Amino acid sequence: SSAIDIVHYVFKSFSSPYKYRDFCLLRSWTALQNGGRLIAMRSVIHPRVPEQKDNIRAILYPTGYLIVPASDSAPDATVHGGAETKEEGESKAKRSLVTFVAQMDRESV
Repeated sequence: SSAIDIVHYVFKSFSSPYKYRDFCLLRSWTALQNGGRLIAMRSVIHPRVPEQKDNIRAILYPTGYLIVPASDSAPDATVHGGAETKEEGESKAKRSLVTFVAQMDRESV
């Protein structure tokens, strides 16, 4: 299954003369056949998320996360304590590998 939505993120900026930065993002996610997830996002202009005068609108180039199940022997796997499975009466945390993918500038694709 997959889904798409528009999200509005606002971040406090500590290293800028502007107090807040915001993003208007098109976000999409889908389940993969191997049990993993793909989450992708990019900046968009949307009429329901106008620029606000106290914020500086930032641009996010196409970016995403690939999250796949990991074997118990994977050294770089992240343990997600909130997502647990029951195996033979024992609680076992799910492990996954997370890969971040980003377009760093508009000329790179």
